[in-house]
Amino acid sequence: MRTRPLRRCAGWALAGVCVAVSAEPLPAPDRPLDLPNCVSDARLELAAADERALLDDEDRAGIGALMQRRYPVLAGFAPDAIVLWRRRGGEWLYVALAKSERHAGGWCHSASFTASVFDVTPALLRKYFPSGALRA
Repeated sequence: MRTRPLRRCAGWALAGVCVAVSAEPLPAPDRPLDLPNCVSDARLELAAADERALLDDEDRAGIGALMQRRYPVLAGFAPDAIVLWRRRGGEWLYVALAKSERHAGGWCHSASFTASVFDVTPALLRKYFPSGALRA
């Protein structure tokens, strides 16, 4: 998969300063993913055995809008990617990712949200895990 540059803009309403940020593609779901936190030394480890799916652009935008509506403090929050993820036996989470020049692989996690609080989650589970075996 080709790395796609992103134009990251700081101070959108001010000067509109933008820089290009590239990130490696995220590993396939059957490979582990070790994500640094965007602002701390904490790490989030998604094991190869964990269930996860990278949301497509339309679903990412939709969930991002729902997150902002539910949590108004997130006004302007626009993750570069969102992963629907669950450790074996755990609860489903949405993990918001940002492209980052500071971190190896070009990705960091900025937030995670309990998926069950969003009404659209069952439909997304059916879409990304059509076998139904992964839903519980």
